[in-house]
Amino acid sequence: MDTNLNYFKIVKFSLILFVSLVIASTAVTFVFSSSNEQLGIQFWVTQYILSFSVSLIAYIFFARQQNSKHYKFAVLIASFYWVINVLIGLVMNLLWGVPALHETIAIELAITVVAVPLGTFIGLKSSRSNFR
Repeated sequence: MDTNLNYFKIVKFSLILFVSLVIASTAVTFVFSSSNEQLGIQFWVTQYILSFSVSLIAYIFFARQQNSKHYKFAVLIASFYWVINVLIGLVMNLLWGVPALHETIAIELAITVVAVPLGTFIGLKSSRSNFR
């Protein structure tokens, strides 16, 4: 086991990221409560901007919490987040018939691919230990 990486922390931060993104998505869905509004481009743009913002802030926070191997830590969080995301999607598909993987997964993956390194970089640069 790598002594610099706390795997409990990785699982915890992945769950925090998952719950944060679910809450953000739910908030956008409530704001656009009409089904006609949810089919519009404004709904999807708002959804993805909020998702990117929450992810970016989370990775900034995560980078500031980690003492070393920041990018490895961030990639492990993102990987475990996607495991959680896909498993929850599959369970929802089995229980309620909700589509597990839909056409927007490419955009969600792109958000993750951009937010992980950018958030980690900003978190490292804004960290107090880098200003010493």
